[in-house]
Amino acid sequence: MRLKAAVCVSVIAISFGPASAAGEDRAAELREKQELITSVNLLNGLHLSGEQMQKLLQINLEGERLRREYLAANEAKISEAERRYAELLETYSDDRPSPQETERDARAMKQELQEADEAYRARVAELGMEIERMLTEGQRRTLETFKPCLIPPRDLREPARAGQASAASRGARVLENYRKMMQRAVELEKQARSRDAYRNSAVRNPYRPRAGRRDPGLFAKDRVREAFAERFFPRYFEWVEHTGELSEGEKSAEEQRILAVLDRGAAMSDEEFSLNLDQLSEEVFATLEAREGEMRAAMDVLAGRPGVPGRAARFLINPGLIPILEQRADKFAEGVNRQ
Repeated sequence: MRLKAAVCVSVIAISFGPASAAGEDRAAELREKQELITSVNLLNGLHLSGEQMQKLLQINLEGERLRREYLAANEAKISEAERRYAELLETYSDDRPSPQETERDARAMKQELQEADEAYRARVAELGMEIERMLTEGQRRTLETFKPCLIPPRDLREPARAGQASAASRGARVLENYRKMMQRAVELEKQARSRDAYRNSAVRNPYRPRAGRRDPGLFAKDRVREAFAERFFPRYFEWVEHTGELSEGEKSAEEQRILAVLDRGAAMSDEEFSLNLDQLSEEVFATLEAREGEMRAAMDVLAGRPGVPGRAARFLINPGLIPILEQRADKFAEGVNRQ
């Protein structure tokens, strides 16, 4: 029995150990790609000039030099810390007191690594400040309102709209599309009521259908709500839950709130809708905007501390940006030379 148990343990270790490590490596690579896509989306949304592109390239080259310098300088410390931590883990796993010397060395290694990390982050934060200083006012607005994204929104793609993305602009599109669908549904229901009245009239139609049979067009508005909810809310709650989880009860309440706002807009006359569009638009994404605002405020407070990288450093200093910036800088230089 012991042999079987040992074999089982060995099989489990062989099956899950390397696969788990490989899976973690792939997950890390995927995160890096997502972070790079986010950085490129912001880069595209800033619409940098050739001079700014060159400056950003130089900052990223300096950032990469600092990163390599930091890793090289601390490689030996990290290896030593791993050894000390392994000794502590072995001792604590056996529920034995560790030697004071080991504990003292482990604390010292942790302190040294923490100080080295803080110094590195402070230098990266300075590079981020250089980026912010070279941006125009409109570009800084784009940076301040930027939200990490895999697929860039239209507001970020168009130079004329860069820095103007807001809950109002997003909400307006949702309201207008929902209103068009609902107006079509109202027409269908009117037609359905007319057909239903005719079919159920003993004078006009003696061959009335069975009791309870109703024209599907009578429920057009309900079908619009259902179709909208199926398409909109899964994506919407993905956005919201980037800022924190929602319970099922909170999701249900939020669905009802947004549908009520949309129905109010759909029921208005054209003139009323035009006059109230801005207010309604802000109401649609009010919860998301409030949660994102709280998250950005918390991050900006943290980034405002000395030595903590801000938004520019987080999004625009990335080793993966270097070849992209080099290629764009070359293309810009070629265009200038041709002129």
